[in-house]
Amino acid sequence: MVRPKFGIISIPDVVFFPNTVLPVDVTDPIYISMVLTSIENGMFLSVLPSPGQIKQGQICAIGRPILLNDSNKDRIRIALEGIGKVILNTPLQNIPYPIWEGHFLEEIGDGGILINSGIERLNRIFNKWINLSISNSLDRENFLKQINNINQIVDYISMFLIRDVELKLIFLKTNSIFEKINMLNLLIPNEESPHIEDPGIIRVLKFFETMDTHQESLLKAS
Repeated sequence: MVRPKFGIISIPDVVFFPNTVLPVDVTDPIYISMVLTSIENGMFLSVLPSPGQIKQGQICAIGRPILLNDSNKDRIRIALEGIGKVILNTPLQNIPYPIWEGHFLEEIGDGGILINSGIERLNRIFNKWINLSISNSLDRENFLKQINNINQIVDYISMFLIRDVELKLIFLKTNSIFEKINMLNLLIPNEESPHIEDPGIIRVLKFFETMDTHQESLLKAS
């Protein structure tokens, strides 16, 4: 099995998802060096919200960095094109920037049990968000042309509409598309206000994640 190598950028409140393209402005000289080296050497990149998340066992998405402007020493802009989800295995370098080796995680399919009404509702929420977020009709049309499956819609909603970073990481960790569709439909109660999350559902999801983590710790200790 291929074990990808990738650099990791820390950006507060940002969690990268595998079925998306994330625009990133890079101004830190160390990160600029990492991005340009990654592009030159064909290495992948990931984004996590804080250095504290860069640890063995952490799950993250990785992608191909695409340079969108002329490189200079002060600022570069890239598009990070997601290719998959990995788990961090081995640190290869920490200074001047972190490089890790990991292994890919497979998403669990729906098994033919996806509920059309849940998918249709997420489609409406997604389109509402696009209309609110992208004012230029040509830009909006070009973006929508790239969307061709429910995994992209779920990941874009998870990356941009969910505000709680801990909750973003829960969605990133979840491998079942069926579970993610159900959770998002519960989390966003009003299609007309896609940025408003149900605080009660947030508490429930975090509670179950805490219980799952505790159970995993007990199994490892036994």
